[in-house]
Amino acid sequence: MNPASAQAAAAPLLVCAPNWLGDGIMCMPAVQEYRAAHDTPLAVLVKPGLAPLWRMQAAADEILVYTPEARETVRAAARLRRRVFRGAVVFPNSFRSAFLPWAGRVSPRRGRRGHWRGPLLTDVAAPGAAAAAGHQAGEYYELLGMPPADPVPPPRLTPGPEAEEECRRRFGIEPGRRYAALSPGAARGPSKRWPEEHFAAVGRALAGRGAAIVILGGRDEAALCERVAEAVGGSARSLAGRASLPAAAAVLAHCAVAVTNDSGGMHLAAAAGTRVVAVFGLTDPAKTGPLGPGHTVIAAPGARGARDIPRASAEAAACLRGIDPERVAFAAIEALA
Repeated sequence: MNPASAQAAAAPLLVCAPNWLGDGIMCMPAVQEYRAAHDTPLAVLVKPGLAPLWRMQAAADEILVYTPEARETVRAAARLRRRVFRGAVVFPNSFRSAFLPWAGRVSPRRGRRGHWRGPLLTDVAAPGAAAAAGHQAGEYYELLGMPPADPVPPPRLTPGPEAEEECRRRFGIEPGRRYAALSPGAARGPSKRWPEEHFAAVGRALAGRGAAIVILGGRDEAALCERVAEAVGGSARSLAGRASLPAAAAVLAHCAVAVTNDSGGMHLAAAAGTRVVAVFGLTDPAKTGPLGPGHTVIAAPGARGARDIPRASAEAAACLRGIDPERVAFAAIEALA
């Protein structure tokens, strides 16, 4: 084999990963299964915020980070041009996600149509019937050329000893103590957020059963999580904006149950091995529900199971308000037990 052929044979497949926490976790089962079944190394291209997520699993042989600023996008494309890849699979549907491998001269480039990016792809993949009928995670299997798993297994995340040390020393998590997590935020906004007073009511019910309550969320959800912690009272505390992604996963691994919205926090809890009680409004749990067995979804009666909803929807907010906290608390206490 000549040197050029040897270099091509050893070249990684470029995986342009989603940059939302939930979508990033939902694509992981397909990536992990592909890597286990192939000798092909994988290079995952992702924004800085989700690089720690990909470092918690072993399927990515390499993590390439870029930032969305225009100048950095040009530099990232130049870095790709200096590399040899056997191709790119573009998971997100955005224009930028297809532009980077196109500008980086990575070929072939496989992805879905949309956002005026068809000409940037060499292989426009139509959704298959199996993925269209099942969980969103199945779509990533199809883009990698595999039939969707049924059911899709949860991804395997390993926070690592540094994250475990952080959650013990910095946050005082004690092995053997019963913890319950609340994740009242959702990056999508009010359309996916169950009322904070309902989360607080569930937190008080769990605390009454002897659970120590931790509230988790991102930096922009810190004020919301602090209000919930204050309303729960007692020893409840918010770690929002203070815990890194690996530390949050380590904290969740100590929790018997996590009560969440349809959010990235829900998927992180499931991937950490925590039993999830997820509150769904208009969105469809058959498409974006938590992966793995043992979880409970509480949905509003008659919810229409939409795939995409506006960030601020009066219909969605009313649907969520109508979900009784006692119903969620009962499921969470059952999981705690």
